[in-house]
Amino acid sequence: MVNNVNIYLLILFISSLTAQVNIEAMRNTNDSSSLELQFDLDFINTTKKNTEFTYATRYNYLFDNDAVFLGVFKGEYFQQEADGVKQDLENKGMLHLRYTHPIKSFFVEGFIQNEFDDFRALENRQLIGGGVRFPLTSSSFFNSMFVGTGAMYEKEVYNLENNLEITELKSTSYLTLSKAINENITLDTTMYYQFNTSKMKDYRLLAISTMDFAINDRVGFFIRVDMREQAIPIDDSLDYNYAEVSLGMELNL
Repeated sequence: MVNNVNIYLLILFISSLTAQVNIEAMRNTNDSSSLELQFDLDFINTTKKNTEFTYATRYNYLFDNDAVFLGVFKGEYFQQEADGVKQDLENKGMLHLRYTHPIKSFFVEGFIQNEFDDFRALENRQLIGGGVRFPLTSSSFFNSMFVGTGAMYEKEVYNLENNLEITELKSTSYLTLSKAINENITLDTTMYYQFNTSKMKDYRLLAISTMDFAINDRVGFFIRVDMREQAIPIDDSLDYNYAEVSLGMELNL
């Protein structure tokens, strides 16, 4: 087993909302099992005291038959203090478990997830689902391409004035593209399309692109762009359309 400890140092973070978790980017592309720990702790003291902490644990286990188990546990906490008053601006966490099994020329998947996000007033989100994943080999430009489709049963509880609870069956599809620009630079893009099976006009579009720059085997940095659009907001008080740009550094120990 290969154990990697990654320390992410956040250099730039511009956001109007927290980002969609990109499970595709957390898949292990190596032919081995791996355990990765990621964390970032920032203290900023100006006229306001800011404390930000992010963490993530990713575990990939590769079986002898090339099946893969993926477990992801991650979260973020951001507190700001001004004039002696402390305010939690962000507090969220997520646990995701996924099993992928190869069947001839494609894969079948099953997954469960549980998360909360105080900024989005999301008290609890539970989902269970499954689907199929196909590799595409017709492109001479991209190094790898995958398309996936499936369904998931989702239950969301929002901490709003009306204590909103939503239970839906959703269709989810994605396209993942990966390109090695050279031996030190790679570009990964994932596009998601999800819709409510009982109301197709209620859909969600997401696009997440990450460019990784490897300085050497141990040090590198990345640029990530996240964009999201939701046709029908959960509540008028919540804005679900956003764009986010982030720049970070990676240290492999």
